[in-house]
Amino acid sequence: VVGSVTVTNCNIVNNSGYGFYNNGSGNVVYNTVIWGNKNNNASSNFYNNSGSISITYSAVEGGAAGVGNIQLASQNSGDGLHPMFVNPTQGVGTSYSGGDWHVMEGSALVNAGASDIALPENDLDGNERIQNGKVDIGVYESDFTTIEIVADAHGIIYVKQGGAGTMNGSSWDNAVESLSKALTAASTMNPKPVIWVAQGTYAGD
Repeated sequence: VVGSVTVTNCNIVNNSGYGFYNNGSGNVVYNTVIWGNKNNNASSNFYNNSGSISITYSAVEGGAAGVGNIQLASQNSGDGLHPMFVNPTQGVGTSYSGGDWHVMEGSALVNAGASDIALPENDLDGNERIQNGKVDIGVYESDFTTIEIVADAHGIIYVKQGGAGTMNGSSWDNAVESLSKALTAASTMNPKPVIWVAQGTYAGD
């Protein structure tokens, strides 16, 4: 990207070369998934060569600094935070066409976007972009519901391996199952909460 652009609700996925190569100033990225891009078989989702860029409420494989951003795993599905596309292309670049980039229930992209910005009225299918007051990350909108993570009255979010109860993070009895989910939710809260994590294994989360 050269110059100043705003990218909203896009899929930058499975490209050969850099997914997003920034060479300008004032660029802004909202509600966008950047995943699966490879350069010489190595992950190359985002590179800031020069200038400035703001990425928020987006899902980036390997992560990116910014409010509301999700650090996606490199696999399409599994434990942790994954895009869970219906049928991503089996390789990168123009040699692989087609694919189904809608998301399945349980995707980390569902209801994870920002709704208080200038949004297109409809998604790529023509469906209303805002569903039940929520916005997905990416080009397609789903009607799936998600659990809203909240802090308790003392500003604490609770995390326990496997989760518990409603898994909204409001107590040990309702602990959220994913440390990554808790960190992402906390980044959007003001004042910032404290996260208490029970003993367990959260590698790759």
